[in-house]
Amino acid sequence: MARTKAKTKTKKMMKINNQLVSDSAAESLPDFKPYDSLGYKGTKARAMQDSALQTAGLYDMMHNGAYTGAPTFLGYMALAQLAQDGVIKAGVSLRADEMTRRWIEFQYQGEGGDERIEAVESELSRLHADKVFRDAAEMCGYYGGCLVFIDTGDLTDADLRLPLGEDSDTFKAGSIRGLKIIEPFYVAPGRYSCYNPIDKDYFVPQSWLINGREVHASRFLYFAEDKPPTLLLPSYNFFGIPLAQTVIDAVLGFEESSKSAARMLSKYACTVFKTDMNEVLSGGTGSEIQKRIAYFAKYRDNDGVMTIDKEAEEIELSSHSLAGVTDIVRQQMEIVAAMFGEPAVKLWGISPTGFNATGDSDMRSHYDHINAIQERILRDPMEYLVKLLQLNTLGDTDDALTFEFVPLSDEDEKLQAEVQKIKVDSMSQLFDRGIISGEEARHVLATDPDSGFDDIDEDSVPEPPDLALPVDPPGGETP
Repeated sequence: MARTKAKTKTKKMMKINNQLVSDSAAESLPDFKPYDSLGYKGTKARAMQDSALQTAGLYDMMHNGAYTGAPTFLGYMALAQLAQDGVIKAGVSLRADEMTRRWIEFQYQGEGGDERIEAVESELSRLHADKVFRDAAEMCGYYGGCLVFIDTGDLTDADLRLPLGEDSDTFKAGSIRGLKIIEPFYVAPGRYSCYNPIDKDYFVPQSWLINGREVHASRFLYFAEDKPPTLLLPSYNFFGIPLAQTVIDAVLGFEESSKSAARMLSKYACTVFKTDMNEVLSGGTGSEIQKRIAYFAKYRDNDGVMTIDKEAEEIELSSHSLAGVTDIVRQQMEIVAAMFGEPAVKLWGISPTGFNATGDSDMRSHYDHINAIQERILRDPMEYLVKLLQLNTLGDTDDALTFEFVPLSDEDEKLQAEVQKIKVDSMSQLFDRGIISGEEARHVLATDPDSGFDDIDEDSVPEPPDLALPVDPPGGETP
């Protein structure tokens, strides 16, 4: 019986030309390698190329995840790169502007404070303190903190190492010339204690090195963002955790979701052109196919004619749903706003999903947040500056002079007035019922800094008005 040999079909191997899939843009950015100056020669060495640092955005710069969720200080070079990102810059600048938008208001407990208040306000205006504090708040957002140098004239290195006198015996009146911000990357801590936690200078520098030049800490206004744990203070150069570093994860998520949405939009509608692909799949350049696609695309529009080969080609149109894409991007925007501590309506100009269009509750939260960071970041340096400005103009200090940050919302002032009215009505009822005396009521008003009567002399009680009815004259006629 004769046997026939069965024919076996060999599978054709697919081979695609490298020219069709090469990415010239990726090849233009070389890998980083050590420089010649570090002792590496030959193939291991590479000259510095600035073009290798070009990036398309924050996500591209950090695509390897090296900085995402970083548990340690990023370094000032990386933070300077973050300061160029549009989202981070908008959030940090917004917060700094709000912190100094309505500035401060002085109060004086007692009489004769008008002259002192006027003198201090004039000095603050001369030194442009509101702008300096605004820029310092911005530095806190970008770098975690900064110093503001109190310029008292040309001093020698020996003078700068001495403390700035805080009393009339050691402080020279009229010596303050200006305020100058010192960026933190010029700063290093000087002398401080790291041994005994009960020392007053425990992890608190008593001097700072400004490019190696030692200056006593009392000659600076110290600003810092959220302080890290004590053991991490040296890692953060004795300042705080930068807001820019805190929001990295949220900003990266927003930028990636935005790019993904844009890519999906560009691929929303796709034309599947079925034709003979043997030339490409067998290693050819596919030049004829490329010309065929170009010819097809040239005449493909709403007013054109789409022509294909009846036997060898086929057209199929496909589209993808964009449902939910907007919600995802919008949610990422709300997360970014939450990480900045700002309402979405303030940072982005949109209301959070599910909330009313006015965002009243969000703005109330925003004002409370700004007031909290004003107290946390600006209160101590401003108190120290006000003390020095009194010495600079009047030669002494008075603890009766205090200040408060002006409420950002007009509704705050209205609410405060309503609260004071309730207090006055309550005291009036207590006085009418004989529960408290007039002296006690005046004492409450004089000791309440928000009463509006905190400058009255509580011991000088005025005579009550004469409320007796007039007596009718003879004849029964009332004049």
